Amino acid sequence: MSKDIFILAPNIDNLGGTQRVFHVLAQGFGVRGHRVRLVGIERVQSPFGFDDGLAYEKTILYRERRGRRDTPAVLLADARKRLTELFAQAESGYLILGTPWSVKWASAVPAPHLSRIGQYHSSYEHAKFSSPSHLELIRRLYPNLAKSVFLSEDDARSFSRHRVPNARAIGNPLTFEPECVATPGQSRRIVTVGRLATIKRYDLLIAAFARASGEVPERWELHLVGDGYEEEQLRACAAEHGVTDRVIFQGRCKDVHSHYRDAAIFALSSEHEGHPMALAEAAALGLPSVAFGVSGGVKNLVADGVSGLLAPPGDVGAFADALVRLMRAPELRARMGSTACDHVREFSLEKILDKWDSLFAEIQR
Repeated sequence: MSKDIFILAPNIDNLGGTQRVFHVLAQGFGVRGHRVRLVGIERVQSPFGFDDGLAYEKTILYRERRGRRDTPAVLLADARKRLTELFAQAESGYLILGTPWSVKWASAVPAPHLSRIGQYHSSYEHAKFSSPSHLELIRRLYPNLAKSVFLSEDDARSFSRHRVPNARAIGNPLTFEPECVATPGQSRRIVTVGRLATIKRYDLLIAAFARASGEVPERWELHLVGDGYEEEQLRACAAEHGVTDRVIFQGRCKDVHSHYRDAAIFALSSEHEGHPMALAEAAALGLPSVAFGVSGGVKNLVADGVSGLLAPPGDVGAFADALVRLMRAPELRARMGSTACDHVREFSLEKILDKWDSLFAEIQR
């Protein structure tokens, strides 16, 4: 049965995996016949042009930033009025709140006809150790929602122990059907994709790459796809480790898949991740990964020793050893890449949408 679905988030046009998930889900819900509106509070300074699929509508309340994120914008009379008017267009349906701050903002907006579902796009570990404000909001506000959706069973269990009894696990969907097109056995290129930001810990990746490349006779390269405020520091890091000519900064790129297809290994060095889209997409194209096992979401995407290799979080030596193992073994890379493609099929868009439809049905019962 067709329903009205609103997805509310701080911003919906930033170049990031979470924002891409919002658009993919909105499009998927729309294709399934639901009436969908994706709502952002503020426009970012450099909006990314997500490809619109015409199966959903978009609204951005403010074209300019209205202040700090921790000053809930919907408490302003204008924003509260506009959201109330938007939500009143639906007779019944669901309000998916993409972040803890979205849940707080929406608490000021009356919409009893919409069942509220809170999401959290990072891990329990991130909330506990790096974002205590998130953990506080989740513990205080999420139990009052119809459901709370986290990215892995590990995260859902951990939040349940923190008095969130309505926790459920639904991973992020792939943006395309898995197809093993990468040729990791033939390449000598390691790739990573993401913002050049501190949380990605590309300094550790560069250090591990420098150590690993000294252990193999062939010339390997590390390609960083993305832009961000840390580029200058990372270039200096590459120089410090003596790999300036082998660390390639590709900048922002819309055709990310071409970088996956040309690579041998995908590397994920983040200190915190939820269900990283870049890791999932690399696997879906047949690329084995080396990653820090920082969350249940990462461990769901990488079957350690089967579809890729996991290293203890922050352990540069172990990460380098994992890189060397794959760099020395083209047949192992090819085998793991093929397995990776099959391993992430459970995160196809259709299967994830089925889980959401089951969640909607559970709420209605």
